[in-house]
Amino acid sequence: MTAPPAVPLPLFALRPQWHVHFHDDDSCVAFHPHSGDILALTPGAGVVLRILRDGPASIAELAERLHTLDTTLRTDDCLTHCQHIVDELLASTRLIERPDSHEAR
Repeated sequence: MTAPPAVPLPLFALRPQWHVHFHDDDSCVAFHPHSGDILALTPGAGVVLRILRDGPASIAELAERLHTLDTTLRTDDCLTHCQHIVDELLASTRLIERPDSHEAR
């Protein structure tokens, strides 16, 4: 399985807007105040969202960092898991980018 292209995710524009409640098992509940979306995310999602809080990252970078946190996971499993979490966040968010995000680039 080849890694997805290392393109920074548009989620970096969302980071300040998600309110996330983390659970001990690294599952979490994320609430988006602008769209009203509420997501209950699986274990591992909390780790991914914590990484995304640090700044833009590609799926490959997320997977690599997740793999260093849990070496029992295969790299391909980390890629699949990260992609699923990111897809879930993007699909559930009506406000993909802040209006000023294009001007900042």
